[in-house]
Amino acid sequence: GAVLRSSRQKAGHLGNAGLYALIAACAVALSFAALTRTADAQVRDFTTNPFAAETVGSNQLFALTLPLEQIANRGRVMRLLTSAASEQISFSVSPSVLIQEATLRVRLNNSNALIDNSQVRVLMNGLTVAQLPLAKEEAFVDALITLDPSDFRPGFNTLTFAAAQHYTLECEDPEAPELWSEIDLAESTLDVTWTRTPMATTLADLGQLIDRSIGGLNTMRVLLPPGDNPQSVDLADAKAASLVVQRVAQQQGFAQPDIQAINLADFTRPEGLVTGLSPWLFRNAALGDDDGLVIGTVEQLQGFVDPRILSQVTDGFVGLYPSPSDASRFVLLISG
Repeated sequence: GAVLRSSRQKAGHLGNAGLYALIAACAVALSFAALTRTADAQVRDFTTNPFAAETVGSNQLFALTLPLEQIANRGRVMRLLTSAASEQISFSVSPSVLIQEATLRVRLNNSNALIDNSQVRVLMNGLTVAQLPLAKEEAFVDALITLDPSDFRPGFNTLTFAAAQHYTLECEDPEAPELWSEIDLAESTLDVTWTRTPMATTLADLGQLIDRSIGGLNTMRVLLPPGDNPQSVDLADAKAASLVVQRVAQQQGFAQPDIQAINLADFTRPEGLVTGLSPWLFRNAALGDDDGLVIGTVEQLQGFVDPRILSQVTDGFVGLYPSPSDASRFVLLISG
């Protein structure tokens, strides 16, 4: 089988077995790929990505408004039933993100049979951030909750809505049908602004980096070597890249990022090469502010990738590196 290697971490226990098995298979296939020709193509985004952010003021600050319905991947209504009900929503934050500000808006309706000591507690990663009182006189709640940036953590985060609902101070049926609240997930939102920070990447982080996440993968450049005709990328490499792109789409729930294929032959090779993936390779249109995928055999990538990296390739090879043009972005190298 293929050997997964990284500039920072050798193969070991990797969290997303399917992802790494697929990439390893691509790497092995590259070791035996025949050179053919094809035309360059751009992979089209076929589903709106709810995690696509907008820049604020400058390219250093990013903002996103996420309806909880899109984070939860469930219907519009979250129902809290019985006297002690609890529901959770989980979402991911990229390790390249530093949260600056965050606000949670919660809109809910409750039964008009509830008495005044009823409430919904809102927790972020197990810490209570708000207590929303429920009352029959005002059975609609529209709450704006300011979240501390320190409430967030890289990787998965969990929002919990825990209801304590009562219709009497006396003995009550804890499963009475009038004990209910409904959160409108379409109108409830999470607003976040953040800056990006350099990452210390390893292969173990790959699943998290391409997951649907705040500050995660939204745009990706796929850099491919030319085929026999320098005007076209190699067909075998394009097929291998398409398998990786399909896996990325699955990881993102088919809310695929904007992906563009680029022919490495369009860029002039300089005299010298530096440690790591060569910065010249990714300047301007080659990579810009995007995450990247470089795919090709050792022979095809001669002159495009640092020879000290290529010298490590003896079989199927996968390396994960910070982008030379932006250390908060990553470059995935697949070779063989």
